[in-house]
Amino acid sequence: MLVNLKKQLSPTDRARERELIRLYQRVKAPPRDQNVEEWLCDFQRTYDRCRKLRVPDMEGDRAVYDFLSAVNIIEPGFTSYWRNRLIDNDEDTDDDENRITLYEIVRRFRQH
Repeated sequence: MLVNLKKQLSPTDRARERELIRLYQRVKAPPRDQNVEEWLCDFQRTYDRCRKLRVPDMEGDRAVYDFLSAVNIIEPGFTSYWRNRLIDNDEDTDDDENRITLYEIVRRFRQH
């Protein structure tokens, strides 16, 4: 009986993915009425959930560039610097081991 109930009430992976994409689209917008630290936590939390479900929007550097686009309104100098670093990094290496991650960018933004 519990298995049947779970099948009826729990969302499918596809429904979860659509919901997470919707949440991700919302956190990609820069914070206006929200504390920046709260927004950073929301961004990372949503990113983590999307990665677990392997949402295609999280592949490669997409999330890093989305984050930089969002913080551009808050701190354009930070964004400009890190976009150039990402371009240089792409030219210098093709391995994932040396890629700049979202976690690294968010950590640097907090320090900035």
